Amino acid sequence: MGLGFLSPAGALVALVVVVPLAALAVVERRQDRVRRTLGLAAPGRAPVGVPLALAAVAALLALACAQPVATRRTTRKERSDVQVFLLVDVSRSMLASERPGATPRIARALRIAAALRAAVPDVPIGLASLTDRALPHVFPTADDDAFGRTLREAIGVGRPPPARAATRATALVVLGSLATANFYDEDVHRRVAVVVTDGETLPVNTGQLVRVLSDAPPVRFALVRVGSSTERVFAPTGRPETAYRPDPRAAASLRAIGRAIGGRTFAERQLGATTRWLVDAVGRGPVAEATVHERSVPLAPLAVLGAVVPLGLLIRIRHRP
Repeated sequence: MGLGFLSPAGALVALVVVVPLAALAVVERRQDRVRRTLGLAAPGRAPVGVPLALAAVAALLALACAQPVATRRTTRKERSDVQVFLLVDVSRSMLASERPGATPRIARALRIAAALRAAVPDVPIGLASLTDRALPHVFPTADDDAFGRTLREAIGVGRPPPARAATRATALVVLGSLATANFYDEDVHRRVAVVVTDGETLPVNTGQLVRVLSDAPPVRFALVRVGSSTERVFAPTGRPETAYRPDPRAAASLRAIGRAIGGRTFAERQLGATTRWLVDAVGRGPVAEATVHERSVPLAPLAVLGAVVPLGLLIRIRHRP
């Protein structure tokens, strides 16, 4: 737990009351000397509580103006040599399921992503959506809360939509952006990516993809396919949408891409094997303590409420008979 101030200069507001009080004290001392010299009786004095109450009000309001905050940091052990990205396909075909009301591909993909996150708790993992672009939603972190909230609240079909309208939106060629964009920290050279998709992609020039990936530190890939050629996208009426037809070549296409980039391909039912692959891919390495969650609580409202007490005392003294 730490204490800090967002606006330390705000404490100068105390001068508005402290300076006049000090001046008043100086004047009263001079008046006392003059009265003693002339032999005059001292007049009745205001209760001693008045200046003390004024000083307390000034101090508390100055504290509020300085905007104090109490900060609590949660730390945990985190690998410093490796980072993982989970890329989840959010194209419309991920709404497909075996029958109306059955669990769609996207929900199964999110379960896989959550299970893989849990398998390597000390490894920083990022999360990205995948259509005809790969868009990071959270960069590699060991903060389970940040990862979990993003997975539940930000990742979904059409969030975000593809950059261009097309019958088929997924373009796995964008996996090359893991090399050309700043997905991973520059000083991290052990890089891992797990792609969870139905494999229904636009044609991929694997030679071009390999060349792009070879221009950056190597990335170890796993491609996890969810869905089958028997699944359909169902309308609210329960009827299959005529605009969607499953791609019977999706599994073969995904395997071909995986072989080209030196990755492994898994079916969704092979979650155990995928998890073992991930644990092996991240391996073992140095662990450092890192801040994964920081919470700040503003204390200014408490200081303002505290000023009510001496202010009430002033009011009571003022109206005393």
